[in-house]
Amino acid sequence: MKRVATGTLSALLALALSAAGRPADAQGLALGVEGGVNFSKVHVNPALTGADISNRTGVRIAGVLRYGFAGPIGIETGVAWSQKGAKVADPSGSGLEENVHLDYFQVPLFLTLTIPTGPSPVHPRLFAGPQVGFQSRCNISATDGTTTVSAACDSPDLGESGLQTKKTTFGLAFGGGLDFDVGGPVTLTVDGRYELGLNDINDSGVAGDPSIKNRSFSISGGLLVRVP
Repeated sequence: MKRVATGTLSALLALALSAAGRPADAQGLALGVEGGVNFSKVHVNPALTGADISNRTGVRIAGVLRYGFAGPIGIETGVAWSQKGAKVADPSGSGLEENVHLDYFQVPLFLTLTIPTGPSPVHPRLFAGPQVGFQSRCNISATDGTTTVSAACDSPDLGESGLQTKKTTFGLAFGGGLDFDVGGPVTLTVDGRYELGLNDINDSGVAGDPSIKNRSFSISGGLLVRVP
């Protein structure tokens, strides 16, 4: 009897340690929020002559839903508001510059892998999957160093600097991060992700116009609460 009781106690202790070290993604449903910074630009093909394209820095804010299956595999979705776009400057030194502001509401569907770390409260996490974006704003600020004109991308006030864009985008995102169990149902999370736009957002309808695709890298942090 003593041997049986000892074995049962050992099994329960092992189960308790396993549950304590189980990654957040493996504990069912979790809801949360996160925010961070975006470094975005556009990929233009063929490349524009006489134009220097660089990053636009913006913000990213998201509501997050995770669901973990048995083991380290899970899914993640939610809704994010993301500021994207690019800066386009004249490399000749004329002072001409355009700031293209492309803002989207994005809905991802990621497959997640939380790397088991035993009883440690820190859990590395990888994720990848598709996402769809719905444009909420397209705005261009054009300046020659003394005068600035800001208007919607398709405004006639911008003349040849204007831009016609598709309102829906499709892309892939992948990245990794760390989850920190801080007690009870609460998890703090940080991650970095790269987003690769798949479809041409140029909607000019003019044959021979270059394709334009979104690119961005973001760093985010947030808080998740596991739902009983």
